[in-house]
Amino acid sequence: MKPIKRIKDPFFSTRKTRYAFIDGKACSNIKMAYEKLEEQLSFPDYFGYNLDSLDEMLSDLSWILQPRIRLIIFDIPSLLSKDLDNKESFLDIMNEHQNKRLEVVLVGPRLA
Repeated sequence: MKPIKRIKDPFFSTRKTRYAFIDGKACSNIKMAYEKLEEQLSFPDYFGYNLDSLDEMLSDLSWILQPRIRLIIFDIPSLLSKDLDNKESFLDIMNEHQNKRLEVVLVGPRLA
């Protein structure tokens, strides 16, 4: 039986698209969400772990080689469930970014 191949990166990519995944259950507070985004989107060291810096990172993404980036966020009700003060602003940044290369897909109802 042929073994299942494991990918070395925390994201999946093809020549044309990088797929990044954020599980709301794994991001119950804003710090966890920043860390997961940093990992999935390979944010540079100067990422500031705040909403303004997140907005700037999503507007740039020039360090990602693939021409398209698809960020899939699922289990929205669990996302930032212990940090509700930041949830709406976080989701607004995800929905209102201006990067034409980035598609953000929210799976599930927007708010719990």
